[in-house]
Amino acid sequence: MNRALFRTVGWLLIALPCALVFPLAVALAHGEASSEVEAFVGAILFSLVSGAIMLIAFHGSAPRKISARDGAMTAITSWLAVGLISALPYLLSGVIPDPVDALFESLSGLTTTGASVLSDMDTIPRGVMFWRCMTQWLGGIGIIVLFVAILPSVGEGGYNLFRAEIPGGVNFEKVTPKIRQTARFLIKIYLLLTLLEFGLLFALGMSWYDALLHTFTTLSTGGFSPYTGSVGDVDSLAIRWAIILFMLIAGMNFTLHFHALNGMRDVYFKNAEWRLYLIFIGIAGLALSVSLLMNGVSGVTAITDGFFQAVSILTTTGFATADFTQWSPFSQLLLVTLMFVGGCAGSTAGSIKVVRLIMAGKAIMAELRRIVEPNEVIVSRLPGGILSEGDLRNALVFTCLFIATFIVGSLLVAMTGVEPVTAVTASIACLGNIGPGLGEVGPAGNFGGLPALAKLTLIAEMVAGRLELFGMLVFLTSAMRKK
Repeated sequence: MNRALFRTVGWLLIALPCALVFPLAVALAHGEASSEVEAFVGAILFSLVSGAIMLIAFHGSAPRKISARDGAMTAITSWLAVGLISALPYLLSGVIPDPVDALFESLSGLTTTGASVLSDMDTIPRGVMFWRCMTQWLGGIGIIVLFVAILPSVGEGGYNLFRAEIPGGVNFEKVTPKIRQTARFLIKIYLLLTLLEFGLLFALGMSWYDALLHTFTTLSTGGFSPYTGSVGDVDSLAIRWAIILFMLIAGMNFTLHFHALNGMRDVYFKNAEWRLYLIFIGIAGLALSVSLLMNGVSGVTAITDGFFQAVSILTTTGFATADFTQWSPFSQLLLVTLMFVGGCAGSTAGSIKVVRLIMAGKAIMAELRRIVEPNEVIVSRLPGGILSEGDLRNALVFTCLFIATFIVGSLLVAMTGVEPVTAVTASIACLGNIGPGLGEVGPAGNFGGLPALAKLTLIAEMVAGRLELFGMLVFLTSAMRKK
């Protein structure tokens, strides 16, 4: 295995305490029990020591050149290493005493999945809750992207590391010639949107603490909430619509935001993926609203809940304003269908992504035309260029892999004794980095009652989904090849 991998992970573990300091400060400011404070101090020390050992042990192997294989290997190893450290505050504070549950909550946060083993958020100490939501904010832009942006030692070889990490990275556009500069621009946009949403939520009446935590988990399309009833506990239509707006923005390709901020005002409307993304949301939101109206929900509430859940599920955020397991079968099935769509490439959203569905559709139509007109030269296009055979093949292969992984994951979870509806929706909810499913893992439930083997399967699906499957497959094939 490339020695540079351990050097990269070492730097990440050295940097992680910079984030852990914030929840430690919150715990101290609120005079929380010594166990919570000691938990963060312990996690900081363990991370620093572990990182220092790796840097010393692999001194002199700076990761300047990173191949596509090395990028995938480094990304998944980094996620697992950071996930283990991030689980320590839950474990050491006693909030989540079971190691598997603590790792589940930690990686659910970092992968922006939003599935939780916790049931009563009111009993969670503020410092731990702050860390829980902050992990989603860090995972949204990507810990590896932060690493590429900050450490010049990665160099231009970091493009493969960057592409392996960021959701939609295979189809992601470099907005500047240098990948480190691109990463920094994206982080600046992420920070700007963070400040804007925080300011809006605070202005609309949320406390600074609740506003910041919901901002963390909205822009990351993560879905953790400090409230037991998620956004359903927010008694303000204005705040709910503000969250809808920022979920929409977070589900868009961040390069579009970059170009718009640099004067290209029509960049959104020229983008086919963005247009279809809004069409999906419009149709789904309208259909859910009508279904709720037909089932006796009042007008404003029906429209708000319908569009909120359409946006929340399609962008893979996972917030809830209502227990949609009590909605009509049509509404539940529509929400499950949206779980397979996801947001735009280059966003913080998960699942298949709209652009891949467009390309997969074009590949299918091209193949049908070849059957009818075998001698015709068929060219598939998107605004801005011609799609190569490799682009179309990539979209089809990913879609097939995603569905196959979902089926295998569902079967493995069901093998542990979980009933079918829960098993199937838990699988897609974790693979698509969405959060809530149906049955036992619906918005009013949680993943805490699932067997340990089911949770480990879902953890693997979370990481695979966050790394867009190809990273996980490269990791597994490389590991098997070495054996």
